Amino acid sequence: MHIDSLQHAEQVLSQYYAPSTTKYSLKNMRALMRWLGDPQDSLRVIHVAGTSGKTSTAYYTAALLCDGKTRVGLSVSPHVDSITERLQINGKQISQADFCDLLSKFIQLIAKAPVRPSYFELLTALSFWYFAKQDVDFAVIEVGLGGLLDATNVIRREDKICVITDIGLDHVEVFGDSLRQIATQKAGIITARNQVVMHSQTQEVLQVITDTCKKRDATLHIVTQNSDDFMQLPLIQRRNFSVACAAAQLALNGQVAAKVIDAALCVKIPARIEYRKYKGRPIVVDGAHNAQKLTGFFSSLPTMPARDVWVLCAFVQQGSGVRWHESLDVISLYAKNLVIVQFSAGPKQSVPAKDIAQYAESHGMHVVDVGNDIPKGLDVVTANGKRAVVTGSFYIMHTVHELLDA
Repeated sequence: MHIDSLQHAEQVLSQYYAPSTTKYSLKNMRALMRWLGDPQDSLRVIHVAGTSGKTSTAYYTAALLCDGKTRVGLSVSPHVDSITERLQINGKQISQADFCDLLSKFIQLIAKAPVRPSYFELLTALSFWYFAKQDVDFAVIEVGLGGLLDATNVIRREDKICVITDIGLDHVEVFGDSLRQIATQKAGIITARNQVVMHSQTQEVLQVITDTCKKRDATLHIVTQNSDDFMQLPLIQRRNFSVACAAAQLALNGQVAAKVIDAALCVKIPARIEYRKYKGRPIVVDGAHNAQKLTGFFSSLPTMPARDVWVLCAFVQQGSGVRWHESLDVISLYAKNLVIVQFSAGPKQSVPAKDIAQYAESHGMHVVDVGNDIPKGLDVVTANGKRAVVTGSFYIMHTVHELLDA
């Protein structure tokens, strides 16, 4: 099979979508990696888990490791604009042509494997396989979901560095509805004698991480952040950058050079507190999709009069709906006007607009439903002259990005 475009690549990969009822297990992933020769075992990995800030922390860590002498791989999930975001080396995404060629070869290779991977398992195995072939010095790998049973969790080297970002209640229908249960899943990436880096968090979370480190003879490093550090970043990103610095210092066995820090501070992370323009009018774009992320996002914005914000949003349909209810609870504290869009992205569907409208109106919000018409939604949120925000789901960000000013 020859894959000749990213559109063709997505069509091929769509055949590997797993049913939503699939139980999380590492059995298939371990079998696939063994069949590939366990390429992940050849990599020095920085493994990033958590509820909020994983992608930003992964981007910053990778940038901080690029000191001009190292070769650094980065794999993030989900991608926003292009699937090539999942395979980056020294800050550059693999080219579309190289990705298509790589995927063509990989699909043919795993066709003979004893197991059939899911979409995420395939892309995770591809990243390990690619980074091993590229002989990177470090591979920064972002967890997809949870940690313990995530497809990325097949790394068993003792020199792995685990980064645990801020933990909150999310995906409760999968991992449980207590911080202890969620933290236990995140802590599942910690293996024997790893180095573990995190900020101080709630006592419940810290206890889980501390206990896991003791059981696995891992070393825990609690990062303290000076409030004056990295002032050029939004507030929530300063926290992510400081934990990334600590991870990079451990990986490099020393301080990160000032010029490398300055370069890393300029890294642009797709759909994370992006100040952009639409038809010349300012708009802020962020893929925050749970209450914790949204609280951090809105807290990082310059102060405005209460609820004097217009928000364009969509939410992915999953579980009982608790997540989007809690997300709207946060949004309603900052915005009185909500513009709802809907989407269909592979196996993912958006929450019906009528459900969001009913809930938002019960919280005193004015709602505009624009259906699937994202350009119309952008016109509405930017036309009033107040602050305009796009948030709620990564599944609309690619379309939004295509419409923003260059």
